[in-house]
Amino acid sequence: MDADATDVQQAQTLYGLATGTTTQQAVNVTNDPNHVDAQGVIISSRPTGTMVDGKTEMELHIMVTRPDGTQYEAAITKNVPQVALPQLVAGSIVQVSYLPTDEQYLVLSINAGTIATAMR
Repeated sequence: MDADATDVQQAQTLYGLATGTTTQQAVNVTNDPNHVDAQGVIISSRPTGTMVDGKTEMELHIMVTRPDGTQYEAAITKNVPQVALPQLVAGSIVQVSYLPTDEQYLVLSINAGTIATAMR
Protein backbone atom coordinates (compact mmCIF):
# COMPACT_ATOMS: atom_id res chain seq x y z
CA MET A 1 0.00 0.00 0.00
CA ASP A 2 1.45 3.39 -0.89
CA ALA A 3 1.70 6.29 1.58
CA ASP A 4 -1.52 7.98 0.36
CA ALA A 5 -3.53 4.77 0.61
CA THR A 6 -2.10 4.09 4.08
CA ASP A 7 -3.09 7.59 5.23
CA VAL A 8 -6.62 7.09 3.87
CA GLN A 9 -6.92 3.71 5.59
CA GLN A 10 -5.72 5.15 8.90
CA ALA A 11 -8.20 8.03 8.63
CA GLN A 12 -11.03 5.59 7.85
CA THR A 13 -10.06 3.45 10.83
CA LEU A 14 -10.00 6.42 13.20
CA TYR A 15 -13.36 7.61 11.84
CA GLY A 16 -14.84 4.14 12.28
CA LEU A 17 -13.62 3.90 15.86
CA ALA A 18 -14.90 7.39 16.66
CA THR A 19 -18.36 6.75 15.18
CA GLY A 20 -18.73 3.20 16.46
CA THR A 21 -18.89 1.63 13.00
CA THR A 22 -15.85 -0.46 13.82
CA THR A 23 -14.28 -1.86 16.96
CA GLN A 24 -10.72 -2.09 18.17
CA GLN A 25 -11.02 -5.88 18.01
CA ALA A 26 -12.04 -5.68 14.34
CA VAL A 27 -9.06 -3.43 13.62
CA ASN A 28 -6.79 -5.87 15.45
CA VAL A 29 -8.09 -8.76 13.35
CA THR A 30 -7.60 -7.01 10.02
CA ASN A 31 -4.15 -5.77 11.03
CA ASP A 32 -3.01 -9.19 12.23
CA PRO A 33 -0.63 -10.73 9.68
CA ASN A 34 -2.32 -14.11 10.19
CA HIS A 35 -5.84 -12.90 9.38
CA VAL A 36 -7.74 -14.65 6.63
CA ASP A 37 -9.83 -12.83 4.03
CA ALA A 38 -12.74 -14.89 2.78
CA GLN A 39 -16.14 -14.71 1.20
CA GLY A 40 -19.41 -15.49 2.90
CA VAL A 41 -23.04 -15.86 1.93
CA ILE A 42 -25.80 -14.60 4.19
CA ILE A 43 -27.96 -17.63 5.04
CA SER A 44 -30.42 -15.67 7.15
CA SER A 45 -30.77 -12.28 8.75
CA ARG A 46 -33.27 -10.95 11.22
CA PRO A 47 -33.55 -7.82 13.32
CA THR A 48 -33.41 -8.39 17.07
CA GLY A 49 -35.72 -5.45 17.70
CA THR A 50 -32.94 -3.38 19.27
CA MET A 51 -31.63 -0.09 17.91
CA VAL A 52 -28.18 1.16 18.93
CA ASP A 53 -27.18 4.70 17.94
CA GLY A 54 -29.61 4.61 15.00
CA LYS A 55 -28.33 1.23 13.81
CA THR A 56 -30.47 -1.91 13.68
CA GLU A 57 -29.11 -4.84 15.66
CA MET A 58 -29.19 -7.87 13.34
CA GLU A 59 -28.65 -11.58 13.86
CA LEU A 60 -26.82 -12.94 10.84
CA HIS A 61 -26.03 -16.51 9.88
CA ILE A 62 -23.22 -16.60 7.36
CA MET A 63 -21.75 -19.54 5.43
CA VAL A 64 -18.05 -18.71 5.15
CA THR A 65 -15.89 -20.26 2.44
CA ARG A 66 -12.29 -20.60 3.54
CA PRO A 67 -9.54 -20.04 0.97
CA ASP A 68 -9.09 -23.84 0.71
CA GLY A 69 -12.76 -24.22 -0.34
CA THR A 70 -14.05 -25.73 2.89
CA GLN A 71 -16.98 -24.01 4.57
CA TYR A 72 -18.32 -23.31 8.01
CA GLU A 73 -21.32 -21.47 9.42
CA ALA A 74 -20.97 -18.51 11.75
CA ALA A 75 -23.69 -16.74 13.69
CA ILE A 76 -23.03 -13.12 14.57
CA THR A 77 -24.97 -10.18 15.96
CA LYS A 78 -24.06 -6.78 14.64
CA ASN A 79 -25.33 -3.22 14.60
CA VAL A 80 -26.04 -2.29 10.99
CA PRO A 81 -26.56 1.20 9.58
CA GLN A 82 -29.93 1.54 7.84
CA VAL A 83 -28.24 2.17 4.49
CA ALA A 84 -26.51 -1.22 4.68
CA LEU A 85 -29.54 -3.38 5.51
CA PRO A 86 -30.31 -4.22 1.84
CA GLN A 87 -26.82 -5.75 1.53
CA LEU A 88 -27.47 -8.23 4.34
CA VAL A 89 -30.38 -10.29 3.08
CA ALA A 90 -30.35 -14.04 2.50
CA GLY A 91 -28.25 -14.86 -0.54
CA SER A 92 -26.06 -11.75 -0.34
CA ILE A 93 -22.33 -12.27 -0.77
CA VAL A 94 -20.15 -10.50 1.80
CA GLN A 95 -16.45 -10.16 2.42
CA VAL A 96 -15.21 -11.31 5.82
CA SER A 97 -11.96 -11.52 7.71
CA TYR A 98 -11.15 -13.73 10.67
CA LEU A 99 -8.26 -15.21 12.59
CA PRO A 100 -7.62 -18.93 12.14
CA THR A 101 -7.62 -19.25 15.95
CA ASP A 102 -11.16 -17.80 16.24
CA GLU A 103 -13.25 -18.31 13.11
CA GLN A 104 -16.47 -17.29 14.87
CA TYR A 105 -15.31 -13.69 15.31
CA LEU A 106 -15.92 -12.25 11.85
CA VAL A 107 -15.02 -8.83 10.60
CA LEU A 108 -17.76 -8.15 8.11
CA SER A 109 -16.99 -5.60 5.40
CA ILE A 110 -20.06 -3.98 3.93
CA ASN A 111 -20.28 -1.21 1.40
CA ALA A 112 -21.88 1.62 3.33
CA GLY A 113 -19.15 4.18 3.37
CA THR A 114 -16.28 2.67 5.30
CA ILE A 115 -17.72 0.09 7.61
CA ALA A 116 -15.88 -2.93 8.87
CA THR A 117 -17.54 -4.08 12.03
CA ALA A 118 -17.62 -7.32 13.84
CA MET A 119 -19.39 -8.98 16.67
CA ARG A 120 -19.92 -12.52 17.81
